[in-house]
Amino acid sequence: MKNIAHTVLFMIIALTLSACTAAPGSGSAGNQGSIASPVSIGSYPVTSHAGTVDVFGINSGSSYYRVDGISPGGTYTVSLTSTTGNVSLDVYDSSDFFTDTLCFDFAFDIVGDRTCTTSTFGPVTGTSLYIEVSSDFNNTATSNFNISVQ
Repeated sequence: MKNIAHTVLFMIIALTLSACTAAPGSGSAGNQGSIASPVSIGSYPVTSHAGTVDVFGINSGSSYYRVDGISPGGTYTVSLTSTTGNVSLDVYDSSDFFTDTLCFDFAFDIVGDRTCTTSTFGPVTGTSLYIEVSSDFNNTATSNFNISVQ
């Protein structure tokens, strides 16, 4: 009887977890891009790109984007508008999405638009910007937003 209870519990957990994650490459709403392969959203200026990010903890809860055509030393404003969830915005000068942070904007438990200006922490040195949008830990659904770079 104990083995049956463990089997049933395992099946419930497995079904619950499978319902929480989309199949890779399924095209469903969720995270976009990866650190190794960010979504190219075009060359500067970018007037609008529709983006999504999954809930925190589901495939990391982060989406990754790249904007080309950037001039080293320039100042750029990256904005998220029409945001449907609580997300954070990080902009990097480096494709590793870790070093060379140019600016960020976040607010815990507050749904709203996000904006940052690349001159906050230093000058742009490359010809691309790398944008990470992450879900807050308390989001319960995929967040939608529009990205612009001016």
